[in-house]
Amino acid sequence: LPAAALVLDRVLKLTQPERVVVSALGVREGWLYSLLPPEERTLDPLIEGARVFGARRARVPACAAALVRWTDGLFPEETPGERRLREAACALSDIAWRDHANNRAGVAFSRVLELPFVGVSHAERVFLAVTLMARHGDRPGERQSKQIAAHLPEADVKRAQILGRALQLGYRLSGSVPAILDRAELEIGENAVRVRIVGEDAVPDSDAVQT
Repeated sequence: LPAAALVLDRVLKLTQPERVVVSALGVREGWLYSLLPPEERTLDPLIEGARVFGARRARVPACAAALVRWTDGLFPEETPGERRLREAACALSDIAWRDHANNRAGVAFSRVLELPFVGVSHAERVFLAVTLMARHGDRPGERQSKQIAAHLPEADVKRAQILGRALQLGYRLSGSVPAILDRAELEIGENAVRVRIVGEDAVPDSDAVQT
């Protein structure tokens, strides 16, 4: 890195450009990007990356899209940027199911922080990590809490935990069956959250659902 910085310093002094744009990726990625069809170049790299990674590790890949619909009414004033993070979280929501139940929350948290995604800021990545940890029923430990505090406002941490709990509820309610989630809706009130089911036989009568 020091050698590269020295070369760049000399180049800038010789060329004296008005501005410098530094890419997060390299020449190979740019060449591969140039080979993509025009319609694929406009796709969101975070969402596409999350879908590819999540689908390979999920029990039921189609559940991700159902979870997006399931959580659509969770945040009424959601911005486009917040929606893309919610879609990415839904796509990644089952990446730790093969891990031991006692470790899933921590594994999901660490895994999301290390995934080679592009199109995501450090704060957005931490938001996704907190969401996935909450999805597995756990809250960050002391060390992880300090990491979060450095990157996320308290309101964003709360938002991530709410989304994670909603994803957890979706999995427990549906057993990873998308059709069940398609017949269920979350109703957010001032003092309560209700689940409305369309059809008496739409949800299995299991212990997880009753509790």
